[in-house]
Amino acid sequence: MFHAALLFALASASGAVAGPQETPTPPPPGSSAAVPAEGSWSGGFETYLYLPEDDHFLLPIFRADRGPLHLEGRYQYEDRHTGSAWLGWTLEAGKKVHLEVVPMAGAVFGRTNGVAPGLELTLSWKSVELYSENEYVFGFNLDGEAPFAIVALGVDF
Repeated sequence: MFHAALLFALASASGAVAGPQETPTPPPPGSSAAVPAEGSWSGGFETYLYLPEDDHFLLPIFRADRGPLHLEGRYQYEDRHTGSAWLGWTLEAGKKVHLEVVPMAGAVFGRTNGVAPGLELTLSWKSVELYSENEYVFGFNLDGEAPFAIVALGVDF
């Protein structure tokens, strides 16, 4: 366990930073500026810096989406010196209160090896957002330890 952890969001290109989001204005007719195609890729990168007593490390997360397809790569999320690759599908419902559910399947490799089902949930209403990220790791090299779960919860205003 960490006696003290300090968490910094160093970069986010995916709009995960709290605050009002502006809808992009399309370029005027005849402009050479391109409008992203309906099926184009979007994504982002974020990283967190952890400062436990004995060691410091970064936890980078890459995300890419194309339509409902969701891809994600993480390093040091499930365990130190461990990466994971995720494939998911985004399901959405609601307009005033918006629910986004992303069931995912992941492969975990490095110090810990295994497979993991996961689920990301986002519930949004006006400028308030509730986010939950859950996964259950079935490890291949846990030396008799039981599978483990990771749950993250966040609230943006």
